[in-house]
Parts: sequence; C-alpha cells; structure tokens
Amino acid sequence: MTTLTPVDGELLLTRLQVDRMPWFPLDGTPGVSCKTFWTDARGESNSGLMKLEPYAQIPHHSHRFAMHHMWIVDGYCYVGDQRMATGSYTFVPLGADHSITKAGPDGCIILYLYIMSADMD
Repeated sequence: MTTLTPVDGELLLTRLQVDRMPWFPLDGTPGVSCKTFWTDARGESNSGLMKLEPYAQIPHHSHRFAMHHMWIVDGYCYVGDQRMATGSYTFVPLGADHSITKAGPDGCIILYLYIMSADMD
C-alpha cells in the first residue's frame, strides 16, 4: 500500500499525484479497492479513497475503535437504507454497525477518514 508521508506536518497531493497512486484491493471484499493518502504515526487513523465497482458492496461491519467519515465523491451507493449520491456525507460513530451496498451502475468513489478513538490511548 502506498501511503505518502507528510513533510513538516502537511500533506499536499495534487490531482495528478492522486491519479497516479495505485488502487489496492480491500482484503476479502470483491470489487472494492482503496488508495490511502495519510496514516497517523501509530498507524491507526487514516484517510484515502475507496472505490466500489458497479454493484459492489461492503457487508455489515463495525469499527470497534474508530469513527468513520465518508464523502461520496462520484456515483452513488447505499449506507444502510439511505441512498447516498455525489456530495453526500456520512458519519458512522464508534462501534456502530453499518454497510455500504448497491453501488450504482458506474460504481462509486468515497473519500474516507477513520479516526481512532482518543479513549484508546
């Protein structure tokens, strides 16, 4: 997985740099791949893009120690029973069960941010 390291605390990625980053399959989830932009020093919190191929899905799961933010960058999918299209935002609280299903016929790209709970320090 390619993760870029911030210089002096900042990480600036141009569109060309993002486009050139390879997609890596999400283990155990056919039709879903990711690009990781940033990971904290402990390797626990991270951000990047997630791509769902047409009709792909991520079954019910939870993040026991992390909050999950998602912005739909392109296409649409369902989070639970709610259709989330380009420009939509989702917050999944710590430990909440959720799924991402029914990616549209053109797939879906999601900007994600996982933030480790401060209580885990």
